[in-house]
Amino acid sequence: MLERLNFIKQRFDEVSDLIIQPDIISDQKRYVELNKEYKDLRALMDEREN
Repeated sequence: MLERLNFIKQRFDEVSDLIIQPDIISDQKRYVELNKEYKDLRALMDEREN
């Protein structure tokens, strides 16, 4: 379980970095996919903190 949470945190950090990169922002399809993943991961991170 802890390993899974660490993976989610790592992926959240990675996606957070990706969605602010200009090349990702210019690729709207990729940006939308990553933004959705970011929102899903953010919800999990919020649950983890509570």
